[in-house]
Amino acid sequence: MKKVLSVFLISVLGCVLAFDEIDNLFQKAKAMQKEKQYSESIKTYQNFLKKAPEAKESSDAQYNIGMCYSKMKDYDSAIKEFQLVIDKFPERKKAVDACLQIGGIYQKKQKKYESAIKTYQVVIDKYPDSKKVVNAQFELGDCYEKIKNNKKAIEEYQKVINNFPDSKKAERAKDKIAKLKDQKVETKEKKDTIKKKKSQKTEEDLPGQDDEE
Repeated sequence: MKKVLSVFLISVLGCVLAFDEIDNLFQKAKAMQKEKQYSESIKTYQNFLKKAPEAKESSDAQYNIGMCYSKMKDYDSAIKEFQLVIDKFPERKKAVDACLQIGGIYQKKQKKYESAIKTYQVVIDKYPDSKKVVNAQFELGDCYEKIKNNKKAIEEYQKVINNFPDSKKAERAKDKIAKLKDQKVETKEKKDTIKKKKSQKTEEDLPGQDDEE
């Protein structure tokens, strides 16, 4: 009986020590990331994931690898790592964050607005209950604005106002719509002015009765 108990205690102690080692790895990687030692942080997170792929911090570790690459301006690698968060941990909160990060890279770093639009739409369709959907909806409007599709931009901004009326983004969406509509009016007025000037010039160029021979 004493022998069995000893074996059990040794086993428990081994598990505790192993857990401590894994937790230390994660904390070490976070500390390196905070100190902007991104390459070393990535290696430590990867080591952590090898030893504890199912740990509750595993989605955070995978996400943080993506963040490290993003800070290093290696955006293609960052996208790949964020995509792994979505693929490996689709039900965890970090999946939404990873999707938004991918959209943000396409939109603000690489200016690939069509790719960003598709990514933000995935957030809206796949994670409708997430509080962060409002961010995807707003940025969707911004992407359409960037590609000069003002009609679609206004539609997407209006969805922010309709679906998230109490959010800060709703107020920003109202401002965006107002500016886009003002631009539309200004553009129409400008076109009318140009048209009028052209018409006047044409009339001036036509010969009058006194000019005829």
